[in-house]
Amino acid sequence: MRPPALLPLLPALLLLADLAGAAPDTRQAAFAKTQPRKLHGNFLHITDFHPDKWYRPGAKVKDSCHKLHKKKLLDKEESRRAGTLGTPASSCDSPYTLIDATFEWIRKEWKDKIDFVVWTGDNARHDSDNRRPRTKKEILNSNRYITTRFLETFAPTSRLSPSNITRQPETCCPIVASIGNNDVYPHNILDSGPKNPTLNAFLGIWEAFIPEEQVHTFQEGGWYSVDVIPGLLKVLSLNTMYFYKSNAAVDGCDDHDDPGTQEIEWIEAELQKAEKNHMKVYLTGHVPPKRKNYFPSCWHKYGKLSLKYRHVIIGHLFGHVNLDHFFLLSKKEIEGHKISRQPEAVPEDWERTNRSAFALPVSGDLATQYSDSPPELQLGGARQYLEQLFEQYSSIKSGEDGAHHVVINISPSVVPTFNPTFRIFHYEVQESAQKNQRGVVPLGYTQYFANLTKWNEKAKGTEEEDADADISNPPPWLHVEYEVEYSTMESYGMRDLSVASWLKVARELGDGKSLWRDYVRRMYVQTRNGLKWP
Repeated sequence: MRPPALLPLLPALLLLADLAGAAPDTRQAAFAKTQPRKLHGNFLHITDFHPDKWYRPGAKVKDSCHKLHKKKLLDKEESRRAGTLGTPASSCDSPYTLIDATFEWIRKEWKDKIDFVVWTGDNARHDSDNRRPRTKKEILNSNRYITTRFLETFAPTSRLSPSNITRQPETCCPIVASIGNNDVYPHNILDSGPKNPTLNAFLGIWEAFIPEEQVHTFQEGGWYSVDVIPGLLKVLSLNTMYFYKSNAAVDGCDDHDDPGTQEIEWIEAELQKAEKNHMKVYLTGHVPPKRKNYFPSCWHKYGKLSLKYRHVIIGHLFGHVNLDHFFLLSKKEIEGHKISRQPEAVPEDWERTNRSAFALPVSGDLATQYSDSPPELQLGGARQYLEQLFEQYSSIKSGEDGAHHVVINISPSVVPTFNPTFRIFHYEVQESAQKNQRGVVPLGYTQYFANLTKWNEKAKGTEEEDADADISNPPPWLHVEYEVEYSTMESYGMRDLSVASWLKVARELGDGKSLWRDYVRRMYVQTRNGLKWP
């Protein structure tokens, strides 16, 4: 049985190999082996696909969009139903139709305009249906599927064959992938390497993406680096599972033999090499370094490294939370943090406690329907989080230049917890006044989203209404177009993505005026446009 989606560009032989549990044949792939090539000044950050082979258009949202009912039952009950291309503002995962359509749009619009891809994990469904518990095989096959879609999307021709998943040097596009907390089994749990079968499985799946000289590093702990622009820019793929407080298989970053400690040491070694070679670095991963997310020792060490090498690091890119936002780490907070080795309570799992809060009754245009709802209902379980962000932004004083802060950027998700989205970063290579060297300068990013309410309306009539339908018979591949939601350059007036520029935006957001209201709408990817808070 294959996942419920049609892959018109993917040959049947490759699909059969995938479903048999084998990784795509990527032995000749050259994604990670960059050659001199024309740079376009753009890169893609995309995260949190969460494909769900059990997703059924017309199913009840409260049943994880899994369970179909007879049509006569649907007519009697006033319950929200799953859309053909996904269900925005819900706790349902992604249908394969949405994922296929997303990759197809990126292929058509951006394939030849981006220089590399940052892909920050969570490529399997949530474990939200007790009737259909996840399995290791399903999780790995979901990751193989998404990997295959990347291989196909950025291939030099429109068709592939199992022996020709390769890229020509002039069109090579490095893809930097990282492990999410839903990419492991059980959910959130990943033991240390180097003989970890999960890491070995991902090494096989991501063979095309991990440079040969980084294979041993990945085997040790699931982290690695890629020189996405040789001599200028390096991207580090972090394994945040070893920092994540919800991972009961590890103990943080206190002892030398803790995998988190070893990863911190590896990060510093990579930053030192980059500094020596006058290169810039992006730190990327799934779970962001929020104090409540990380073990105290890991959070403290990550923060100290980020401040120490702020002249080398040009960005921290993460996913996991689904909300479009940024937050700050401050020198005062990091240096004043007292590390305790006493066990702490495991933090609330954002996905389990908050995703269901957004499964509100939806009808009509998502842009206007929430205006009459109380703020507590509109904001769901994230209201307290918003208040904390607002307080943090309000605390930034005029004149702060960025020397004492670190900015963490969170990209919203493809999975339509709100609307599906991704972002395109823009940068330029500038000549440095020192020693005639060149350097990469991030200029801004453009956020794209798909209005699923509109595209589901266009797809009406394709929903499966037969509760006894053969689930191996997928719905047709359907069209989705993404559009610009906002850009940092136009919407926030940012000249670049420096820390100083982000602090200026934070101060303006802290005023609590119209910019904050626009910011909150973007956080929810245009699914909560009636919000009146603060």
